[in-house]
Amino acid sequence: KGSTTTNADNYYGIFQGDERLTKVTIQAGSGEGYIGNRTFRDCISLREIEVPGNIKTIYGRAFYNCSSLESFTWSETTGVNTDQTIGEYAFCADEKLATVSLSSVKSIGQSAFLENKALKNLTLNEGLQTIEASAFKDCVALETVAIPSTAVNLGYKGSTTTNADNYYGIFQGDIRLKQVIIKSEAYIGNKMFFGCTSLSSITFEQGVMNMYSNCFGNVTATICYPASQSTWTSDIMQDYGGTITWVAK
Repeated sequence: KGSTTTNADNYYGIFQGDERLTKVTIQAGSGEGYIGNRTFRDCISLREIEVPGNIKTIYGRAFYNCSSLESFTWSETTGVNTDQTIGEYAFCADEKLATVSLSSVKSIGQSAFLENKALKNLTLNEGLQTIEASAFKDCVALETVAIPSTAVNLGYKGSTTTNADNYYGIFQGDIRLKQVIIKSEAYIGNKMFFGCTSLSSITFEQGVMNMYSNCFGNVTATICYPASQSTWTSDIMQDYGGTITWVAK
């Protein structure tokens, strides 16, 4: 609805509230494409969506409250762009969304998959750099997560990477989450895993940039870390609101 294609305000809901829409097929194109803000919001009968690789950005609330949506797949970038982005609240409250598979996404926005109560199968791609605050909060069916080696800003919600206030919980309240593998040297945000009461195993494959308060609040878990990494000091290896057993490997 504007003249500047890179401005989110120029994209807005085409099908918002179309309650009988059940399936959408987006044909791959040769140029960069966008799915606008609230494009499919409240399309409560929409069950599946496949997004081709030439789509660069899914803007905020694009699929908000698509309560029948069961699967979402975003194909690997076709070479047109390398910075696919999911906006804030893009898939929030999609209660039946069980499978999310990402191939070329660089950034996942704040609360993007908030309260997706059926989400169980989550694939995060190498090349992903930022997962913003509350992105997967209250995804109560999620059991395992692997954070790729490129994702260093976990829970990011600000502009200054060294400020603790700019990091907040991604997986807060995911009560069935049992196992987490973190492959990156990351910032671990405030309340990152707060209330993940089933979480028992966390494995860090590299060092850590910093950990912030209550990142393991109400968690009882064993954390394995690489002893060869110098960032693992006694100052870092605290309980952070939980009961943590630290094990060198």
